[in-house]
Amino acid sequence: MKDSQGPLKALVVASVINGVGDVILFLYLSYGIDGATWATMVSRVVAGLMMIEALKDKGYNGYIIVVPSPTKLFQIFKLTSPVFIMMMSKVKFCSLLMYIATSIGTQTIVEHQVGPCPSILHVCSRGEQLSQTAQAFMPELIYGAKRSLSKVRMLLKSLVIIGASSGLILGAAGTIVPWLFSYIFFT
Repeated sequence: MKDSQGPLKALVVASVINGVGDVILFLYLSYGIDGATWATMVSRVVAGLMMIEALKDKGYNGYIIVVPSPTKLFQIFKLTSPVFIMMMSKVKFCSLLMYIATSIGTQTIVEHQVGPCPSILHVCSRGEQLSQTAQAFMPELIYGAKRSLSKVRMLLKSLVIIGASSGLILGAAGTIVPWLFSYIFFT
């Protein structure tokens, strides 16, 4: 929907609720990890309700559950299958890393969890912004009322250039830094 204000407001409010809830429930009321869990849950519920209300401002009723027809379901599948494949690939890759680290031994899994591997992976996996851009603009340009294959090609070309460039730079940094400077991660 190309609306960044609604999610931003929900994120800010949820973060404040979570932070204040953590401090009150965890520190002052001594509920421990249970209190932190409750604070997180409440913040997510509030964020979800705020997002539904943001939909209402756009003319949608987010409280109605509608079962799509088979034609609409197939169209949704066509639009979301690339994102689904990408997300499943990320989950599989992270699971594979965890499996390998776990099979090597206890010390290795602890170092994997605390060490630089997950952080480097998340820093160097910056394709999500490109994915969000493609999801926001491509369906309208391909299937919508403003259909324009020339704009689709231009957007696709831009996303591929940006993705390849940032992928090469981040991939090189994610390889070179741990390889040459691994001593900065461990004492």
